[in-house]
Amino acid sequence: MSGVATEAGRLAGRLAGEMPRPVVILGVGNPLRSDDGAGPAFVALLPELPGLMALDCGAAPHNMIGPALSGSPASALIVDCGALGGEPGAAAIMAPDSLANEVLYTDGAAMPLLIERLREGGISRISALVFQPRTVAVGEGLSEVVELSVCAAAAGFAASFRQSS
Repeated sequence: MSGVATEAGRLAGRLAGEMPRPVVILGVGNPLRSDDGAGPAFVALLPELPGLMALDCGAAPHNMIGPALSGSPASALIVDCGALGGEPGAAAIMAPDSLANEVLYTDGAAMPLLIERLREGGISRISALVFQPRTVAVGEGLSEVVELSVCAAAAGFAASFRQSS
């Protein structure tokens, strides 16, 4: 496994252990734009776990606000790809206010609305896990390096979530 994938798994695992339960995960991005599909790919890899709701929001996350709030989550994790300025596949944990200002590929304009609505819905903690893409060109499937990082992050998150529940 690559160094960036290993680090992505560690970051996601640490994040899972710190999040108040129940948790909603919003996988954001357009899978028809290569690595922009990192968010939906992440949620697709997660097993069903008590206290965890994972939603594939596609490129229109604001359309999933109702379902996201339906389980009265205490915290939310937004998973997306964005221009971090690092190596492809690298992951970073970001606060929601900085996320709203980052360059996100297909959903940047919708992100402030999503964050505002989640806060209004009573979610006390909102975090983001963002992956640096290799490409967001039109095409299906993640690049190999981003796929490795997303898989490691989903596995790390799920393992830590189970242990800390």
